[in-house]
Amino acid sequence: MILGAAHIADHILHFYHLAALDYVDVTSVAKYDGNDPALNSVKNFALRGELAPFVPRYEGDYRLGDKMNIEALSHYLKALEMRRKGQEMLSIFGGKMPHNMAIMPGGVTEQVTVDKIASFLWRLNELARFYRYRLCADVLAVAEAYSDYFSIGAGCGNLLS
Repeated sequence: MILGAAHIADHILHFYHLAALDYVDVTSVAKYDGNDPALNSVKNFALRGELAPFVPRYEGDYRLGDKMNIEALSHYLKALEMRRKGQEMLSIFGGKMPHNMAIMPGGVTEQVTVDKIASFLWRLNELARFYRYRLCADVLAVAEAYSDYFSIGAGCGNLLS
C-alpha cells in the first residue's frame, strides 16, 4: 500500500507538474471568465505578464483549444492537492513523506488501525475519481492532439530504446 500510494502521487507529479505544461498553453487563461478563484489567480498573473510558477515554458507547438487549455490548467492546479493526498496516503503507513522510514524486515513500524485504514481508503477513493475523470481525460486529450508524436523516438523496434 505504501508503494502504491507513492506511485499514485508520482504519476500525478509526472503528468501534470513535469510534462503537461509542454502541451498546455497557460496563457489561454487570459480568456477565462469564470468564478474559479485558482484560475482567476493564474489569470491575474498572466495579465500582469508574470507566468511564475509556469516558467520556463516553451513557445509554439500548443495544439489544444482554449477551452481544453483552461480545463487542463484547472486540473493542473487540482493535481497539487491530489498529489498531496497521495503523499498523505503514503505517510499513513509509511510514517512520513518524503523519505519514509517505516518499512523494515517483516512489515512496518506504524501500527495498523481501523482509523488509518479508513483514512487511507477515503483518500484512495478521492484519488481514483481524480484519475478516472480528470487525469485520464487529460492524457487522452493530449494524446489525440499530439498523435504524430507516437512515431518519434521509436528506434529500431526490437529494443527498449
